[in-house]
Amino acid sequence: MRSVLAAIAVTAVLYGAFVMLELRRGDVSRFVVAGDEFSHPAGVTVEHSAGYDGQFYLRLALRPMSTAPLEQGIRFDYPVYRAQRIVYPLIVHALSCGSTRATLWLLVLVNVIAVCAVSVFGALLLEHYGVAGAYGIVIALFPSFLLTVRRDLTEAVELAFVVAAMLAMVKQRWLLSALLLAIAALSKEPSLLVPGAALAMLVIDRNPRRFWFLLAPATYFSWKLWLFHYFDLPVTLFNRSVLGVPFATVAPRIAALLDPASRGESVVLIELVLLALFALLVAIAFRKSRAPLEVKLAWLGYALLVTTLGPLFWDDDWSFLRPATELGVLGALIALTSTPLIRRTTATLIAGWWLFLACDLLAYR
Repeated sequence: MRSVLAAIAVTAVLYGAFVMLELRRGDVSRFVVAGDEFSHPAGVTVEHSAGYDGQFYLRLALRPMSTAPLEQGIRFDYPVYRAQRIVYPLIVHALSCGSTRATLWLLVLVNVIAVCAVSVFGALLLEHYGVAGAYGIVIALFPSFLLTVRRDLTEAVELAFVVAAMLAMVKQRWLLSALLLAIAALSKEPSLLVPGAALAMLVIDRNPRRFWFLLAPATYFSWKLWLFHYFDLPVTLFNRSVLGVPFATVAPRIAALLDPASRGESVVLIELVLLALFALLVAIAFRKSRAPLEVKLAWLGYALLVTTLGPLFWDDDWSFLRPATELGVLGALIALTSTPLIRRTTATLIAGWWLFLACDLLAYR
């Protein structure tokens, strides 16, 4: 228990310090990254740009189910796409009592708490496999969470439910795990690969209780279909422009970055190399890792997903590190439950990468 408490304490201090240092550069509304192409909300700093996803979660947190073209000064780009990730803004809405100022603070605070939850559930999961719970800090330090906290995004809440579901799964609490994964699916849809991997295990153990994991995709697709009806829009479940042939986009991008033209491109190249090294380390850890087979199958799915991302995802680290969050968390679980050497190497790599990105965000962006 002491190591679990240490994990949550260190995680809270690190992310709390990051937030406080960011706030020295301006008010908390900067975390939303509102752009004047879509947003003119009162009391929020607005950039001359398209802004970023946090501005839409702010609208959802203030008025979750509004279909108005303009709500609280914010216009949706793709209403169904934004509203399908409802859990994070809904939690904030429930806590804020409709106050814009409270909402702006809670968007940040809920994400920090969610990262701490990832650390706690990760620590408990590691202890289940005989690894010191303090290593839960490493899972919470995957650098994607810095971007999630800095721009009021959904990945921290999604992964808090995913890791909690994995803990319930290894303890064979099947219904609880399925319910947590259903909530994760309404936080961010890539989490569906986890119940998909759990269902695939039916081929091996033929455990009928695994059918509970159908709850997550059923919940997600029912919610999304209802949203199309609610917003009176034509049904389009998939966007083909997002994915393509594995490595078709990222390989040329890396080749172009070998002669970086700016500091920003150098940072992107470094992070792509670090991501590749991390993936290689997880692959080496695969055979000796004590992580459940469901986690390994899901990680392979996320590895394939990241390599097939289209051109929109490889211009900067905001774009490719976000869809790599699940890859990082599950990969850390796999590597940390392998040999002591791989465990130490993984901890060093992730901690160093987190510090590198935190310093870059605070100093240059």
